[in-house]
Amino acid sequence: MKVVELLKLFREPLKMLSHSESSINDWQYVDMYDEYAVMKSHGVKTRSIASELSERYGIGKSTVYKVINRLSREC
Repeated sequence: MKVVELLKLFREPLKMLSHSESSINDWQYVDMYDEYAVMKSHGVKTRSIASELSERYGIGKSTVYKVINRLSREC
């Protein structure tokens, strides 16, 4: 499969993603966001969640906050 074929296949979802001010690379954080949502639903404070996810995924706390904000937006 060529890249152009893949782009044609996913054109509309990619347009929506582009307009949502998210990043195409945010796919790699979907599992992290799911973990965030579960912890949040159990009443864990966001600061504690960010610390744990930061260590688990090897990224900074500010990156965790930014990703959570981006993935939480309506599109």
